[in-house]
Amino acid sequence: MLKAHNRREQLIKLIDIYNSKLDEPVSRQFDSILCKSKSSEVKVNVYTDESKYIDFPNGAMRDVIFGFYSSKNANKRHSKEYIDLVKSIVSNVELCFCKVLELLNSIENNQEFEDAVDIAEALSEFHTTIGLLEFNISQLIYSDDSPLLERLALLNERTKFKNETVVRCLKIKEIKAAG
Repeated sequence: MLKAHNRREQLIKLIDIYNSKLDEPVSRQFDSILCKSKSSEVKVNVYTDESKYIDFPNGAMRDVIFGFYSSKNANKRHSKEYIDLVKSIVSNVELCFCKVLELLNSIENNQEFEDAVDIAEALSEFHTTIGLLEFNISQLIYSDDSPLLERLALLNERTKFKNETVVRCLKIKEIKAAG
């Protein structure tokens, strides 16, 4: 019982860290890059067809994730340059969410597991998490794996937490393997 309570407290703490990382300013992670890019007015190519350029992202980490998600266009594919930039900016946020998923995966008791998944779903910033998962799916175009999606797929062997993302991830992997 004490272990379950400790895991629950640890889960809540990890989710708090994850949510607070979303509020961190991009400049905290990239001060020197931001200064350089602002002074030279570097633009980042968003799509492979080079139809949209943006300034180096600014604001909170969640703004970068929302910016990525809102730039999603069914007819256009994100450029590798943009994917790499977003990946470098949100890597700490992604790592925090990976830790949440690892903790969930480590719980063996079914009732404790279900309760913990419910807590994770309730406390995690919903829209930003969806954006982060969408980013990881888009990243699969240029990469063979996503540690975040792999952990999510493991978790989905026991529950349906964010199942629609896992289904899309597996479909992309199938297409890439066949292609």
